[in-house]
Amino acid sequence: MSNRFTDSVFALSKEDFILLEEAVSLRRNKDRYGVYDFDGLSDLYKRIPSCPRCGSKDYVFNGFTPDGKNRYLCRDCNHRFTILSNTIFHSTKKSFDTWCTYLVLMSFNVPLEMTQEICYISHPTAMLWRKKVFATVDGYQDRLYLKDRVWIDEL
Repeated sequence: MSNRFTDSVFALSKEDFILLEEAVSLRRNKDRYGVYDFDGLSDLYKRIPSCPRCGSKDYVFNGFTPDGKNRYLCRDCNHRFTILSNTIFHSTKKSFDTWCTYLVLMSFNVPLEMTQEICYISHPTAMLWRKKVFATVDGYQDRLYLKDRVWIDEL
């Protein structure tokens, strides 16, 4: 049985095909994760903006960044920031989909060179992202306390 979209997809220009790929990745991420961008992720986890300079949560809305993101102004130190400040996603130029793919590959211990190839990122970017992820989870186990019955296998 033939796919009814095949002819339509092959008829698309290169630019339209890229737009279609982006729309499909948005839909895939919405179905898989419940969100399709970083702003949706911050809403899902109810992230409260905080000033990256002084840590204050006393802020006012201060317009938009050039790429349309909400910008905030700290009332304590007058520093401007976005919801992604103080996160591993701050100043990223890659899409939410690229980050999701990278994190999935990283969780399966895929070699760094292969993650670069699959995510279309450079070696320095892959190294930086890995460093950011490890810095984020560093010390996480120090805050875990086991209680009741715990089963441990030979691994």
